[in-house]
Amino acid sequence: MVIKGVISYNGRLFLGFERQKEGRTVQGELEKALSEYFGSPVSVRGSGRTDAGVNAVGQVVSFCPPREISDFERERKAIDSRLPYDLSLVSIEEAPASFDPRRNAKFKIYAYLFSFKERDVLRGGIAYLRNESKFSIERFRSALSLFVGKHDFSSFTPKKEDGLSFYRTIASIDVLLKDGVYSAVFKGTGFMTYMVRFIVGAALRVGFGEMEIGEISSRLDSAERRIISYKAPAEGLTLVYVGYDED
Repeated sequence: MVIKGVISYNGRLFLGFERQKEGRTVQGELEKALSEYFGSPVSVRGSGRTDAGVNAVGQVVSFCPPREISDFERERKAIDSRLPYDLSLVSIEEAPASFDPRRNAKFKIYAYLFSFKERDVLRGGIAYLRNESKFSIERFRSALSLFVGKHDFSSFTPKKEDGLSFYRTIASIDVLLKDGVYSAVFKGTGFMTYMVRFIVGAALRVGFGEMEIGEISSRLDSAERRIISYKAPAEGLTLVYVGYDED
């Protein structure tokens, strides 16, 4: 039996999603709770590896329980009660035996939120920035528009080249402002290590007038890899949704 689950978490006190030998991780805490609940070791797969400090409201995972599950909601609640306060099991359902949360994903949606207001310690998922007077949302939006489409993002990730090379497709980036909170919502086929944070970081520099927009153009699809130096803070990034259909 394969179970597909959706989890949410506040990434502030996690060293990322992926299990590590030392340190607190989302995968480690979830596997611990599942293993205690079922009374035998249970391993978890995720749709992707969020970085340290990054949040999620729609991270998808899979696991194989050592026994059949019939009452999904009752057992979800029982498992969720064993999780720490900053990690929640939102839903579980049976999936096909071949289901792989990473390989089967068609697209992902990330949101980066930031604000120039006074810091609200009770509200997570927002990066609080300074110097609002220097910021132009028009310049910020124009910079982000350059990243839409299929591009070589080798200068916007520190990762090594893999089978997909450095090419990724971003279908859309929507920029909104509501109640003093700016959001940049990304929809794409896949995102590499730090990719969204590097993109937002570069666009913020353009928005503050600290970098010309041409600097982005010169690094995007460039034959020469020059990794961007500015990375937006982790606390503003949230994995919102993982889609398994084409729409």
